[in-house]
Amino acid sequence: MMAFSYRAPVKTRTDKWIEGRIPLGSFEAASFGRVLRGAGAVDSLGVTSIGFVLAETTPGPFVLGVAWMTVPRTTGDMSAVPRPAESRPHMTSLW
Repeated sequence: MMAFSYRAPVKTRTDKWIEGRIPLGSFEAASFGRVLRGAGAVDSLGVTSIGFVLAETTPGPFVLGVAWMTVPRTTGDMSAVPRPAESRPHMTSLW
């Protein structure tokens, strides 16, 4: 079996705090940059780590700060997911 992971794009904005959601259904399986068809959906119970890959083609400095993130372990209502007490400017929060 070929090693693969799941990926999804994250939109960022210069000098702007962003709080966003990336639905598990929007992730696609990939191996060495190539999309794998038929790998199935992300199993939220199997998520053991989260990483970021910078794939921007524009040269220059880039900063990505993450205040917090979580993976919901059910397909229920996301309003039950705890949120941080305060926001930090110029950061990106994913959940």
